[in-house]
Amino acid sequence: MGVISRGSLLTLRSTAADIATITTTKYDDNCWHGTLEAREEFEQFRPLFAAQLAAMAAEDWHEAGRVYHEIRAALSLRRPDGSIVPEFLLHIDGSAASFRWSDEPFSE
Repeated sequence: MGVISRGSLLTLRSTAADIATITTTKYDDNCWHGTLEAREEFEQFRPLFAAQLAAMAAEDWHEAGRVYHEIRAALSLRRPDGSIVPEFLLHIDGSAASFRWSDEPFSE
């Protein structure tokens, strides 16, 4: 499995194509932060990430969870070596990305 470190380039992929890359910039509080470079194909998913952030800001955890599952059903995250990150929680706000990942499923 590929290692994620500062400066890693991860790929966000829909079922059809690579739609964005994330370059990691720092790690804190068990969370990676980075810069999103979106392709045109990413824009159809941007409303999902906005809805997720809005639900979290409103502390509507049911809605945040629903949107999380929608994102996970539509997108995969790949490490620099091309291997799939089995489990991830990704937040995108403009060009800022933050994510947690695991090789094991998150417990709900």
